[in-house]
Amino acid sequence: MAVAAVGVAGLCAVALGSVEATGVAAGVPTAKIDDQVAQADDDLASANKKVNKVKAELDKAEAKIAPAQKKLSQAQKDVEKAKAEAAKAQAALVAAEEAVTAIKAEVAKLEAEIAELRKQIGALARVIYTSGGQYEEIQILFDSASPAQFAERLAAMRRVSQGNSRALDALAAAQLQLDAKLAEGKRLEAEAEVLRDEASKHAIEAQAALDRVAQAKQIVDELVAQRKTIVAKANSERNSVRAQYAALQAEQARIAEAARQAREKEAKQQQKQNSGSGSSGSGSSGSGGSGSGSGSGTLSWPTPGYSAGGRTGPRVHPVYGYSSCHTGDDIGAPSGTAIRAAAGGRVISVASGGPYGNHTLISHGGGLSTMYAHQSRVTVRYGQNVSRGQVIGYVGSTGYSTGPHLHFEVHVNGVPYEPMGWFGGSKYRVSCA
Repeated sequence: MAVAAVGVAGLCAVALGSVEATGVAAGVPTAKIDDQVAQADDDLASANKKVNKVKAELDKAEAKIAPAQKKLSQAQKDVEKAKAEAAKAQAALVAAEEAVTAIKAEVAKLEAEIAELRKQIGALARVIYTSGGQYEEIQILFDSASPAQFAERLAAMRRVSQGNSRALDALAAAQLQLDAKLAEGKRLEAEAEVLRDEASKHAIEAQAALDRVAQAKQIVDELVAQRKTIVAKANSERNSVRAQYAALQAEQARIAEAARQAREKEAKQQQKQNSGSGSSGSGSSGSGGSGSGSGSGTLSWPTPGYSAGGRTGPRVHPVYGYSSCHTGDDIGAPSGTAIRAAAGGRVISVASGGPYGNHTLISHGGGLSTMYAHQSRVTVRYGQNVSRGQVIGYVGSTGYSTGPHLHFEVHVNGVPYEPMGWFGGSKYRVSCA
């Protein structure tokens, strides 16, 4: 049976076509491949579709992970840059605030000096005021008892005057310095305020960058978790596909063995008949076979009006690499379409379940047998003799099938051959080596 390639339309494409019953290929549709319409994906197509879906999900997740990781990396770089800018702005702010603190200390010191000078000047002013002013100073000089006393009093008065003058000068200088320091303090305060705003802005930017990193990391983590889930799902599908391949191979081996045993039984019966009667027989009744073991008997098309699509040959699973063999042709037909025996013969196997669903194997004598799979209903029983064209069942979609169709096989001595070899095509053994 076939393994439908992932991402590719089912290999078991089939088509509707007209019937032209002529010669050996009576009832075989002659529709061209280009006119075939995909109606059924049989065999392991169902599992392949699941794998295809999982693979598409994985590809989608993988496609998102790389850009998400790139965004995360860029966001992390932005964080480092923002942190550096914030640190730089904070350092400048600290320096500015330290300068403001220093200028405030200098201002306070000057204000203390000015207060002291004003105190000194006030004291001198009180002395002068209480002593009567400058006229009183002259009186003090005139009241001197001697030139020496006069000189002393004059020197003292000069010292008081000079001290007063120096205090006034110092006060003026200190006031000028204070004014300069106050102006410098205002300038530094303004600069500090600007730097404070800048530091705040960079801190906000750094936090925003951190938030972007957190968001980007969350997205990456979610995608990685999603990928992990999908991979687990794919592994589960792998096991399912492997089990289906094993079941398919086992059923093909069983069918081949049933056909071989039928041939051996037929040969023994023929030999017994020949030895008993002394003449050659013609095989099982109604066989329609030649009795030569070459599988050269004629066959009629099992579903007149419907043509074959998917052909025989090797199949390899596109994801897991499992190999199988499609041992028959798929004929697309609506569910319930009658399936007719390709030739007269004896039913040697009726089975249900597994890869082929409901399927029937008929021996036609001479080593020739045919198999009909995926039937919705079987109307014959094991050991029953059937005639050419007799309805043996109806088209369905049982087993490994996703659409109604007939899987039709032709065996010669238990070996599958290309069915179209009996309907105008090349007759060759199915090879999947």
